[in-house]
Amino acid sequence: MRASLGFLGLVAAAALSVGCGNDSADDDSSGGSGQGGTTSAGQGGQSQAGGGGSAGGTPLAGAGGGAGKAGATGMSGAGAGGAVAGGASGGAGVNGAGMAGASVAGTGGNAGSGATGDDELDNVFNLVDADAEAELEAFLTSGEGLGSLTEPGAMVTSVNAFLKEYLEVYDFLFFMTDHLIETDTYGKYEGVNLDIMVGTGSDYRWRIPGYTTDGHTRGVMGFTYQPGGYGPFGHEFMHHWAVYLDESFGFGIGKDYNDRVHWGYTDVHGLLGGYDPAHFECETPAGAMPPACTATSSGRYRYSASFFVPNTGVVGDLQYAPLELYLMGLLPKSEVPDIHVLDNAEILDIDSQTLDMTVEADGMHTVTVADIIARHGEVPPLPADKRAFRVAMIVVSAEPADPAALAEIAHAMARFGNRGADDGLPSLEYLTGGRATLDTRLGPRRAANDPPPVAVPLPPCDLLEQDCTPPEAGCYLLGENPYCSLSGGAMSGETCDYQEDCMPGLTCASGSSSGPTCTPLCEPEDTASTHYCGTVCPNDFLSIKNLDGDVLSGFCVPE
Repeated sequence: MRASLGFLGLVAAAALSVGCGNDSADDDSSGGSGQGGTTSAGQGGQSQAGGGGSAGGTPLAGAGGGAGKAGATGMSGAGAGGAVAGGASGGAGVNGAGMAGASVAGTGGNAGSGATGDDELDNVFNLVDADAEAELEAFLTSGEGLGSLTEPGAMVTSVNAFLKEYLEVYDFLFFMTDHLIETDTYGKYEGVNLDIMVGTGSDYRWRIPGYTTDGHTRGVMGFTYQPGGYGPFGHEFMHHWAVYLDESFGFGIGKDYNDRVHWGYTDVHGLLGGYDPAHFECETPAGAMPPACTATSSGRYRYSASFFVPNTGVVGDLQYAPLELYLMGLLPKSEVPDIHVLDNAEILDIDSQTLDMTVEADGMHTVTVADIIARHGEVPPLPADKRAFRVAMIVVSAEPADPAALAEIAHAMARFGNRGADDGLPSLEYLTGGRATLDTRLGPRRAANDPPPVAVPLPPCDLLEQDCTPPEAGCYLLGENPYCSLSGGAMSGETCDYQEDCMPGLTCASGSSSGPTCTPLCEPEDTASTHYCGTVCPNDFLSIKNLDGDVLSGFCVPE
């Protein structure tokens, strides 16, 4: 099945966020201890021919602003805030922090006066905003469990509030609660500016509406604060690249499990799940290695395995697996071993003492990197100057956060960025085997005379000129919005389910006597154009119009 953003102007869902679980060893619907988390699914919805769905993204309603902050909110230092445009004056806050002034709907307010930087602690920003706190908790608790969905744009309040304070210089934004919340989800990822990443299954270029981003921020991650714990940073970070591969490979699918954004019952053995092949053998004959196993009377096979969780890595010193590094562009294809995928698998038993597991399956099949390349193309090596990433950590709270909690979170982020003394907490540099680095320090704040952040739309591609990059991508139509997507390669006259199945310059349409086939796009009005429908089309053609009746393009009607 091919994930698609649309079929000839029929709208489909785009870039949902998917929940995973709570790192419990005996809960097969939850994550594993360590790097548990969630991700965005497929970075594109689906729309079969004749179908459709809801528009991707959730734009903010209206033009009203949020409550203006009076004084800098944080742990100490700021005084009482001044009057806020459209709202009331803020009073003196906890530990001297200015409280937020009330805002009149539709106007919002400007920041009040206060000391700069007193809402920061060791490169962690404390966003004191009750609406943002509620949003983050809803993001982490909505649709809990494997395969759960969150509508795109779920973190617009938090992201936009941060971007009002800081210049947009980050690849990713981390948001963490300042307290424990009732949820089984310790982390969740949502793409903000989705790009085409050849070879990964992330086939679309799309910007989620509502975020006041200029396109620099790739994604946002939410985390649940766990006193004394360490968030699943590496797990959620990996979700920018995985797992969006074709479901036919069987990743994330089992008899008791269906979570296609993790590796599932495979020997990938990375931060997104999978068993350790070095500790996986046949139950019968004892000690034999697959595929030399003997089937049970039911015809299924049983295996003995060291403890693993299908949707996360559980070993403290685990690094990204070769397949994960390849998808990030950090490892050549020649260094990716074959992947063994259990068919229709389930966990039968976990030893209460050793945590060794008994797993049963119909058998296993092999997926090679060549198979993945044949379906998705080859991941290009990430250039050296693109291997240094940057993130910001924002702790969200309704009142100024406890300095002790902020200090603990700051320490964890320093270690994830490979700063400070090595105390065993893994850095991104360690997880990638030294192939990438991460800067977790806060960047420059917006000056008083800096323009406020605005949502910068993606420039539209041209349906006729086909100006998308990379060259494997084509320009297609979602509703009335052209967008870029990798092409499935189907030629004119060949059958299709989605418009992106077709080569660039073609779309998917039905004729009077045929099912959906790929057919040329054309210019329906300009007779001088080299793409004029009357010249391009051997038969009839139709115009594609928006809701206002404006002509967007045309296409040749298949026979």
